[in-house]
Amino acid sequence: MTYPFKRIVASFTLCPALAGVFIFGYFCTAELIGRTTSMSVVETVMGTFWFGILSAVTSMIFYGVPALGLSLVYACCRLHRCLLHVVIVCIAGGTVALLWGEVLPMETQPVVRFCLGAVTSWLMALHALPKQAAEE
Repeated sequence: MTYPFKRIVASFTLCPALAGVFIFGYFCTAELIGRTTSMSVVETVMGTFWFGILSAVTSMIFYGVPALGLSLVYACCRLHRCLLHVVIVCIAGGTVALLWGEVLPMETQPVVRFCLGAVTSWLMALHALPKQAAEE
């Protein structure tokens, strides 16, 4: 069986876009629970949905380059879906997001950058990494 090099690179390169999904969920939930505006529920969901899309695109613009670099490293190392490799991906994704956020002039909390990088990397590792073949 050949290693899915293209799938790994494409999936982990798109990893920063998952932050938009989390941002949509957070803002939509906070707005629906808090109800601080006079917008209807549909308007609130649609507004936060488009804000999440915009956040995903912005995340890809700012964090796409390091995500591509890290995805190439993962593919070249031929990582598989085992506990060690998933932990490596989580730590590497969180650390790169943390360090790249220090390079960019952004006003975000370091712990938020690390957690978003680690969680999105974990989810993508569970989705994209191939299962380890049983050694016979």
